Amino acid sequence: MAHGLECLIEKAEKGEIEYEEVDVYFNYVFYNTIATKIVHNNQTLMHFTGSEYEVLRNKFVEADKEIMELQQQKIAYMIKTLRVPPDGTRKGRMSQLTDMGLIDKEVSKKTRHIPIRSLVERAGNALLALKPCFMMSLSHNPNKENSRLQHALDWCKQRQEYNFKCDRTTL
Repeated sequence: MAHGLECLIEKAEKGEIEYEEVDVYFNYVFYNTIATKIVHNNQTLMHFTGSEYEVLRNKFVEADKEIMELQQQKIAYMIKTLRVPPDGTRKGRMSQLTDMGLIDKEVSKKTRHIPIRSLVERAGNALLALKPCFMMSLSHNPNKENSRLQHALDWCKQRQEYNFKCDRTTL
């Protein structure tokens, strides 16, 4: 540091450095000297090069991308295998269709859809499998036959009270 300070003082006396900039140059000399001593006292840092750092950094970036891709595949697999909506009744009169049979039929139609309440009653299990936090008020429905659906709706309402996000779905 002595050599760096001597050089700084010499340049300041000659007017090569403006008075207002002396503190900036002093900080540079001070911290550069400390960094140099740390590097010389540490064998690992002494042999460390920028190119080695870039190689390691690039390997890390590639590994991170691979991990993210594998996590996406894992999530997609879990969604696909854990939430399989029930097929339900697919054949027969429209009033006999249930679960995915009913949903598929309704999705293929352009007009004359069944009322949403009827859809939820007849395809509730499939809706829960497709959208676990399906929100709809059943407070006016006197026959709450599907207790699993009602339980899921109550759970979502509770989560909503605690500022958790539940999807609101409209079919």
